[in-house]
Amino acid sequence: MDDARHIAEIVAKGHNETKAVLLLGKFKPQAWFNWKTKQNRAGKISEMFARTEALRTDRLVCEIEKAATGTSGIRHDWRAAQFLAGVVDPKFSTTPQGSQAQVTVSLDEGKLKRIAEIYQRTQQAMLADAATPAELTAPPPPGSAPTDAVIDCHVISQPGPDDPTLTEDRGGKD
Repeated sequence: MDDARHIAEIVAKGHNETKAVLLLGKFKPQAWFNWKTKQNRAGKISEMFARTEALRTDRLVCEIEKAATGTSGIRHDWRAAQFLAGVVDPKFSTTPQGSQAQVTVSLDEGKLKRIAEIYQRTQQAMLADAATPAELTAPPPPGSAPTDAVIDCHVISQPGPDDPTLTEDRGGKD
């Protein structure tokens, strides 16, 4: 169960289970999922993950409170107080809610297809978090590159003869 606790701590930092197992480095993700599903461990493991995440969040909030109040030898920081106020009441939040930046890019058809392929692989990777253990360990499609990026792409206009287009940087000299 010590390994499970270590994996829970890594997951509480924001990694998925597969990445947590890989970071632990003691066994393969498939072995983890096999062990987890035997003897009704999945429920206990999920509960441990939730408890570990709650403890981590509580520790972080305690540290922010120390900075907000200037206690425990920590210098007072008004930004910490402002952040906590925004957590308690969103009207005090300085973080824009639901804002998005709009970027207009002209692309030729080949580059648009490449972006669509990257987007599709990213969506597949996101679905893998909810997939079965066998699907999690499946090799990536041939010629694909690993990515954590999420791309939300809207084509606004087609490139004209004078429009700049995206170019690939292959690391060579100009």
